[in-house]
Amino acid sequence: MSIIKANEELELYIDQLMDIEQNYNPKLRKTADEKRELYTSPNSLILLWLKEQKVLGERSGLSIKDIDEEELIALIPNYTQYCASNALYVHSFTVRPEYRGQGLGKELALAFIKKAKEMGYSRIIGHAREGASKHINEIFGSTIIKSFENWYETREIYYFHDLVLM
Repeated sequence: MSIIKANEELELYIDQLMDIEQNYNPKLRKTADEKRELYTSPNSLILLWLKEQKVLGERSGLSIKDIDEEELIALIPNYTQYCASNALYVHSFTVRPEYRGQGLGKELALAFIKKAKEMGYSRIIGHAREGASKHINEIFGSTIIKSFENWYETREIYYFHDLVLM
């Protein structure tokens, strides 16, 4: 098993990523074209956890300065402050259900933190769902800034988190 940076190889894995996308609430799912648009920027980061070319998990993000969804921007506390601080916004973080509970999410998050530092980001921010995503962010030192009780009308609780990179 290995973790790879897949920005340049996105097309090789897009079908599998779309399969993984089904783990999200239908109101939160991205299309293949939306994923392509998000992760072809030189400031984006997409890491995949692979086992023999099968994608087991994904953690991806983009520079907060590249976010153009007005609705999402409105849900980022202190948006201009994060733009000024060169933040990387986590847009997707999931592990296939049959591989959960094995530590893959933690390893993927750690690799993401290391790569974000290498890319010059000063912090990692995002909205994480209640449960493993929130817990993993807290393990690595993220501070929960704000909760959202009905994220995009999904009836799910999401938390805005902020991790300052040292």
